Amino acid sequence: MTISTDPILYIDKIHDYLEKTKIFISQLSTIILNLTPGNSGLTQSTIDTHNVTINSAMSIFNTAISSLASAEASYRSA
Repeated sequence: MTISTDPILYIDKIHDYLEKTKIFISQLSTIILNLTPGNSGLTQSTIDTHNVTINSAMSIFNTAISSLASAEASYRSA
């Protein structure tokens, strides 16, 4: 295995990982949004907690994606 000194290669990989994770979280969000106490055996309070958690995760990933874009722009302009 060789290690590159070009940060852009790593940035591209990070973009890919973040995008895949965002898709996964989005799919989880869809599942949670379709949960009801009747179809899941969970209480509405538990479902609401999961919904808040997944929304927080999506917010964190959106922030990470924005931070990466900002860092990449700074690197490219340096």
